Formats: sequence, structure tokens, C-alpha cells
Amino acid sequence: VKILVSEEKYVSETNPYSKEKLCPVLSYYIEEDWQNACVKCIELLLTERYGHTLVIHSKDPFVIEQFALKKPVGRILVNSPATYGSLGMTTNLFPSMTLGSGSAGKGITSDNVSPMNLIYIRKIGYEVKDVMSVREKYKVKENIEISKLNSEQIDKIVEKILGSLKSK
Repeated sequence: VKILVSEEKYVSETNPYSKEKLCPVLSYYIEEDWQNACVKCIELLLTERYGHTLVIHSKDPFVIEQFALKKPVGRILVNSPATYGSLGMTTNLFPSMTLGSGSAGKGITSDNVSPMNLIYIRKIGYEVKDVMSVREKYKVKENIEISKLNSEQIDKIVEKILGSLKSK
């Protein structure tokens, strides 16, 4: 088996080595420290419209946690080869040959697709909060005619709602 290995310095949308390759070509980047490597990973992921899998090889729980918190991916594998780990062969992920790409990849799930993703499950939701208490909590007013509001009034309402959501 022959493979091409290419050291890259920059991430670019026009550089095919910065993108996913479904052939025997490997690209790698060398960074001074894990923080710069973290930034480089994000650049690579954003160039490819996010990703379904990221692998980190580290023994430092803090570094692993930082990668997990900051990367826009569906699954993160720790100290496992991507091919086997993402399929659930060497990890505790559900064994699957179909990997969800998440909404960024125009998929419906970021899970390893399993029979549970393919069956219809009926759920029953019982009321646990009285609707009037919810209305009171969020101060829902009766009889607001939205069609009579101007754009400035609507903007103020939206800002107020967003402000209350941020404070929670």
C-alpha cells in the first residue's frame, strides 16, 4: 500500500489537503502547543462546514475537555483511531457503519445511526405545569394584535425576549 503524506502549514478552502479526502492521502499540521492546535482544528472544521468526528490523542483531562467544549463536531474520540473508534469498534459508541453528520452537515442526527434512529416511537406528554402559571411566569398578555404593531415595537419585544432568555 502506498500513501501520500503531506505536511501543511495553512488551512485554505482552495487547498485540497485542508479538506476531507477519501483516498490514501494524509495531511498533518505541527503546532507549538495544544492551544494553537485547538485553533487549527477549528479552522479545519469550519473549512469543511464542521465535521462528524474529531480525534484527540492526549492524557491530559483538561486539554481533552477544552477540545470537547470548543469543537463543532458530533463525536470526539479520545486516544482511538478515527476509523475504528467512530464506528464503535474501539469506543463505547453504538456500533454503526452510518455516522450522522449533524445539522451542520444537513443531517438529522449526530449519533452513530442505529435501529433506534429508524423506528417510530410514540411518546405521551402529560401536563406537568398549569398553562396559566406559565403565562404568568412569562407575562403573556391577552389580545395583542400583532398586525397593529410597527417594526420598532416588534424589535423592542424581540430584544426583551432575547434579554430574558440570556439571563437564564
